[in-house]
Amino acid sequence: MKLKRASMITKIVVLAVFCYLIITTLSLQNDIAAYRDMRSDLQLQVNTLEASNKALRHDIASSDNPEHQESIARDKLGLVMPGEKVFIDITN
Repeated sequence: MKLKRASMITKIVVLAVFCYLIITTLSLQNDIAAYRDMRSDLQLQVNTLEASNKALRHDIASSDNPEHQESIARDKLGLVMPGEKVFIDITN
């Protein structure tokens, strides 16, 4: 059996396909790197939100505690006990 030599058109087509595959592979590697960065950012967000959820669960669990209720009233609502005097520092 006699083998034919590849024609010039066949060589050009094979070269074009090879170049296309190289360019596609490089593009996909860039996309993979970008998605890895995005995944890292999202994992950081997940960790932050899980910590926030844990703190909120703790607040819910201790909501019946009178000391906790008092600290919320003082810190977040600005309330004071009857007879207490509030001094506001205006030097800042």
